[in-house]
Order: sequence, then structure tokens, then C-alpha cells
Amino acid sequence: MTNRSIMLISLFFLVISTISPTMANADSNPFNNENIALENDIYSLKKEYGFETFVINDTSSIKPSDTIEFNSVEEFEDFVQDLQKKQQETVEIEIPVSSASTEVALNNTEPISTQTTTYTRNGYLINWWAPIQNGKIAALSFKNVRFNYKYKFVNNKPQFVSLSNFNSYLTGVNLDIDWIHRAGNYTLSKKTNTKDKANITVEGTYVLGVVIAGYPIGFRWGGTWKCSLTLV
Repeated sequence: MTNRSIMLISLFFLVISTISPTMANADSNPFNNENIALENDIYSLKKEYGFETFVINDTSSIKPSDTIEFNSVEEFEDFVQDLQKKQQETVEIEIPVSSASTEVALNNTEPISTQTTTYTRNGYLINWWAPIQNGKIAALSFKNVRFNYKYKFVNNKPQFVSLSNFNSYLTGVNLDIDWIHRAGNYTLSKKTNTKDKANITVEGTYVLGVVIAGYPIGFRWGGTWKCSLTLV
């Protein structure tokens, strides 16, 4: 092999080695290396909040027309912190239930004992006002958690047996933010009587498109909502 050939091969590998991972993966990079400072700021947010980013185009789940505009990374971070702050809130609901004898009459059944008859309510909905703010607009958004529950009476006091079939979603004006439900779980505790309170946690993923300083970016990150239901 000639010296000229060796030099050409060496030059080729030198060029390949200098291509950054960001440039090599330009299809998944919203910035395409055009704004390194902004890209670094977004990378820091991804590490801190556990974001995933994706390119917004006509084939993505979020379309370019369905985006929220922010003037800076700081403004977007304030928006995210507001969402996370609301995740720490627990909405508590109390629901009155009839006595065991009334439930028997309504259901037209004759229990063997008040401790063995189980009653079911399907599709119960807890929803609450949860305004979403992007620094300029507070949207009239509502969080919704729907589920089935079973209960019985012990010494004529209502007591949860189980909860199932959880679902959660956003309604109202929500600034084009999507919530994808992932899972729901619960624990039972005592507020006044044994197992009269169900503590519910649902998990999901926020999906939204934003424009930061003129650059469209798609974001995904996990979230949790909490609420409780007490039988009285």
C-alpha cells in the first residue's frame, strides 16, 4: 500500500471520529446542532426531570400546530415545576352510603349476614380542578380518575373490599397536553372506621409539544395523581 493510500485512509477515520453523536443522530435531535446552548439547557432539564424528547413533525404524535410557546428554557421549567407541585396534592372525597338494611332493600337481596354481602359500584369518578399554567395562561383543566369499587358492612359500618379497573385522563382546556394512563393502585386505611378510606394513586405519562425560543420540541415524562375516597 502506498504512502498516499495510507494517508487517505487515516484522514477518513479521523473525520469519522470527529462526528459527534448528536450529528450522527440528527433525525432524533430537535435542534440539529443549530443552537448548542439551548440544546445543553434542555439536556440538563432532561437529566433533572427525567424527560424524553422527540422531534415534532407531521408524523409525530404531537403535530407542529399543537404546541405551547415559551420564550425561554426558564419559563418552560417554571411550567414543569407547577405541574410537579400539583402532583403532591391529594384530593379527598367522602361518599355517603346507605345502611346495610337499606342496601339489602335496594338490591332486593337477602344477605346471609351483613359481613358477607358485598356491594359493587362500577365507573365511579373522582375529578377535580387542576389548572395548568404556562406562565401566561391558567387553563381550566380537570383531572379525572375512574374506577370500580366493592364494599360491605361490618357492624353496620361501610368497609372497602377492593378497587379495580382504574383509568385516568384530562378534560377541559388543557393547553394541548396529553395524559396517557399507565396504571392505578390503592391502599386501604382507617379514617373513622376500619378500611373506610381508599388511598388511590394513578401513574401516567404527560406528552406535549413546545416551542422554546423558536425551536419545536416534543416532551414525555412520567407523572402521578393522588386522590382518596371515604365511605361515610
